[in-house]
Amino acid sequence: FDVTRIFAVNRTWYYPYFLQPRGGDQVARNGLLIRVEFKENEYGYADYFPWTQFGDFDTDKVIREFKSDYK
Repeated sequence: FDVTRIFAVNRTWYYPYFLQPRGGDQVARNGLLIRVEFKENEYGYADYFPWTQFGDFDTDKVIREFKSDYK
């Protein structure tokens, strides 16, 4: 899914993060905070926290896609 075909995206920023659950048998997971600039001073924000066991792309794949889309 290429968001740039629907919206004119100028730039995209992302910040990877890591969540370590407290106690229990839960597994630590990665996520991304994302900011997208559509027009000058018009931004959208997202928190991408994938559930890979349900088919979501892992954060490494999403980062590779960002890098390939915005060379």
